[in-house]
Amino acid sequence: MAKNKIEIPNLILDHLLQYGNTSILGLGTLFYKYHSAYLSEDRSQIFPPSKQLLFKDNTDGTDQFVQYVANRLGIDLDKASKKVDKYAQHIINNLLNYGKADILSVGQFSKADGKDIEFSQSHGEVNSEFFGLVPVKLKPIQFYKDGDMEDAPMAVSTEAVPNRTAASSTLVSPLTTGETQPTYNYNDEDNRSWLKPLLWIVVLLLACAFLFKACQSYKNKQADGVIENQIDSTDIVDGQKVVGNDAGSTSESEDSKSGVNSKSPTECVIILGAYESARNAMKMSNRISQLGYTPYEEYFDTMDVTRVGFKFDCGSKDLKDFIHEVREDIAKDAWYLVPRITVE
Repeated sequence: MAKNKIEIPNLILDHLLQYGNTSILGLGTLFYKYHSAYLSEDRSQIFPPSKQLLFKDNTDGTDQFVQYVANRLGIDLDKASKKVDKYAQHIINNLLNYGKADILSVGQFSKADGKDIEFSQSHGEVNSEFFGLVPVKLKPIQFYKDGDMEDAPMAVSTEAVPNRTAASSTLVSPLTTGETQPTYNYNDEDNRSWLKPLLWIVVLLLACAFLFKACQSYKNKQADGVIENQIDSTDIVDGQKVVGNDAGSTSESEDSKSGVNSKSPTECVIILGAYESARNAMKMSNRISQLGYTPYEEYFDTMDVTRVGFKFDCGSKDLKDFIHEVREDIAKDAWYLVPRITVE
């Protein structure tokens, strides 16, 4: 029983602090009663919320504490129930024999002849009268109507603030006996002061997003102008890499599909290939000159290639037939730069 006298009181204390009430079969229920903040009788102090440990002789949910004991001690429910019952019987025997019984660190039971069991809480761990806070002295604050400070009715009064009940006021009697209590000055801080910097951060992020999107749109528009002249395929000339046909970038208008522009130019240009090697570009230009055509060269610094072709009189050739001849005799990927037509 000696070990039981130590184990069960500690478990009752832990259970009370964790759940707020503990029922023991055959004895009764210990429970906390909570009280909200209140003003003193003379309205010069405000007391923080508090709670008071009380006792009633009826029980409810006794299995909860038994289960708690079983879990904490690592034993089965039957053994836990026997331990709790044995301790409850010990408390009752002390009440019958001596008129009082203590639960260590929780409180004391007492019973006079013909009276109900009374309980007084301990001033140790279960004494959470003010949750560690102290009463705060109030400074009188008055607000007057019409800006007149003399003989003017108060616009705000503390008369409407109710006093605490008589049962609750017993908790503060030690603090109203003239003892000096520490006073505290609390700044009235605005709990929403963090909203303004947060709003600025959101606005800044949105502005950055819009600026980034605008830059991307501008870059895409610039890229669209280059894509029309971009070279889509590759070929090998004299062992060097050659970037070839641009035919896929030509206009898809109805006149182009028909093979002839509505306004034919007087001078046409056929592109034979695009070369990364300046040597190969020069060789192709020399070959064109030897065939009696006027060479055409165009350098693209963004891709570091030179586009090579030749010029000729459009009026002297059938454009469809001539491009096939050029593809067969000079370069199989030849295509028209001027006029912008596609010949399959």
